[in-house]
Amino acid sequence: MKAAGWFRAGWPHGPTGFTGTGALSGTTASLSQATAAGFTSISDILPAAQYPQFRSALAGTYDGVRGPFEPFAGNGFAATRHADNSYARLTRTADLTGVRADQTPELRFALSYDTEPGYDNLIIEAHTVGQDDWTTLPQNGSDTGVPEGCVEAVGQYPALANYLTVSCGTCQPRGTTGTWNRVHGSSNGWRQTTVDLSAYAGKQVEVSITCISDPAFGGRGAFVDNASLVVGGNAVDSMDFESGLGGWRSAQWVQSGAVLRTQAAISTAHSVVIGFGLESVPAAQRAAIPRRAMATSY
Repeated sequence: MKAAGWFRAGWPHGPTGFTGTGALSGTTASLSQATAAGFTSISDILPAAQYPQFRSALAGTYDGVRGPFEPFAGNGFAATRHADNSYARLTRTADLTGVRADQTPELRFALSYDTEPGYDNLIIEAHTVGQDDWTTLPQNGSDTGVPEGCVEAVGQYPALANYLTVSCGTCQPRGTTGTWNRVHGSSNGWRQTTVDLSAYAGKQVEVSITCISDPAFGGRGAFVDNASLVVGGNAVDSMDFESGLGGWRSAQWVQSGAVLRTQAAISTAHSVVIGFGLESVPAAQRAAIPRRAMATSY
């Protein structure tokens, strides 16, 4: 029985093109299917010299698409990898004095996350500088469902009492100063996220992208790239996290390169796995991919 040299990771949207590398070098494909799959090489985790039975290599990329655990753009992003019992804030202060609400100030960033569904949550915290008016802000795809084990979570992290009220063995999504909004589980890749800051127009606001974990289990963590403060539709401050955190600060988030590479195809000594159906590839390109795969060996 042969050991698999890869594992499958979801891909959020159907990519438009494929470019082969390694075992599939020289091949290309135009894609039109709605969904596709991505793969991570086990050799990126277990060194091939030490674990030759899992030896594999990346064999192709989706054009213009990055995997969920590598930077959205460039070579760096802000990352907090999963740790049990963690309340990891990535924080910056936005100066909105002189900004009007009708200028629609927003925080925009690319976000990827992989957390334990229900138990580990990602929230956007905000409060006026110098005031104790903490709340969480809605973001793309967020909901107001309370965390699994919320009673224990509020006991473990007192800051959550600002957004959650323990009642009759469960929690309500409103606390002493604000309301609860979260995302959890997997983003299935990068998503563009927008957070409305209009309520803080004319003020200074401290905003935190916060990943909260319980005492056990978890995914890969949370990752942020290309963050911008936007006023009137124009970016007035941007951070690409290529060489540091810039105006953001954190004790748990760090500037990082790719954590894991996720690509469109993986090759092993006796196989090539691709994340899209050949039936969706134009006929002129279709035959080249299996022909190249069969002609290539380790």
